[in-house]
Amino acid sequence: MIGLQRPNADQAIALAALFESACGVVEMAHRGTTSSDRLALLMAALLNSEGTAPHQLYQLPSHPDGLASGRRSLQLLLSKQRGEKHFDQIVAIALGTLYLASKLYRDGAMAARIADGLAPLQEKASQFGLTHNNLFAATDQLYQQTLSRYRYRIQIKGDPARLQQSGVAARVRSLLFAGVRAGYLWRQCGGHRFHLLLYRRALLDHCRKLEQ
Repeated sequence: MIGLQRPNADQAIALAALFESACGVVEMAHRGTTSSDRLALLMAALLNSEGTAPHQLYQLPSHPDGLASGRRSLQLLLSKQRGEKHFDQIVAIALGTLYLASKLYRDGAMAARIADGLAPLQEKASQFGLTHNNLFAATDQLYQQTLSRYRYRIQIKGDPARLQQSGVAARVRSLLFAGVRAGYLWRQCGGHRFHLLLYRRALLDHCRKLEQ
């Protein structure tokens, strides 16, 4: 906790993106589908390796509502309110994703391996598009070759029949990957778990300003 700085706007954006991915995972798990705009936004951020600023990475200038669901869920958590149906699951997945991101942040070898694996996915996205089955399948494969090697497992509850479909499973893991990307960015922006405990109000203020 020594030297912990007050949270900043970039941290709020990264956390909103992480919760946006969790919202997508829960929607996929229960409905078997989610918004193509959400998928495209989060996949574009996952594949971006240019060190783009958070507000540009998540296209807030041109798509201010792109992280609306994640921002709303984050605000509910920070203000200690309960959300809509499946809110508890969204929070559990978001916090689990954040834990994976923290492990990755301390694991330089795994981070380098993921960076190498994302390069060919960028080419695949250019060839097929950000919401093509081939891209999700390849992202799923990279997730299983890297993040799945950690012992920690994020539990996904939903419709078993949907979750057993390969296309749904690939999109779920792709969204989890995008969530880890956002969590990793949060750490890069100075985020720490104590921010969620000690600076709820400051984070909430930054989160609300994203609506403006």
